[in-house]
Amino acid sequence: IANIRATKEFSCNIVSLEFKDAMNLSSGTYDSEVDEFTLAGLSKAPCTEIAPPRVAGAPAVLECKLVRILDDLPTWDPNARNLMVIGEVVGIHIDPAILKEGSVDVGRYEPLARMGYMDYTAVRETFPLPRPKRNDP
Repeated sequence: IANIRATKEFSCNIVSLEFKDAMNLSSGTYDSEVDEFTLAGLSKAPCTEIAPPRVAGAPAVLECKLVRILDDLPTWDPNARNLMVIGEVVGIHIDPAILKEGSVDVGRYEPLARMGYMDYTAVRETFPLPRPKRNDP
């Protein structure tokens, strides 16, 4: 959060299952002089639209400019803070190996998704669910 506040830019790296331990390690609270890339054994790759780097080898990356940080979200722990960072996507990197007919095929790379608490999942299957049509009176 401190880096995002300072630079007004960030990359959102949508990593695959193979990155789970590095992703988790990089999510800790560290002093500002600690480089989470080095700590987690990750390599940096340059972004094209923003100054901060992205994770080399991440199958999907969104380059973002800060829109807003919501820092007053409710929490059960009075000593903790819940924050949400909202960014505008200004650049996208997609590994061609995860594309199928021009669209991202999550089955080809098993992206990680946070479920809540300390639970995550690797997405292995998707299905379409068309939205209901609006019934005009």
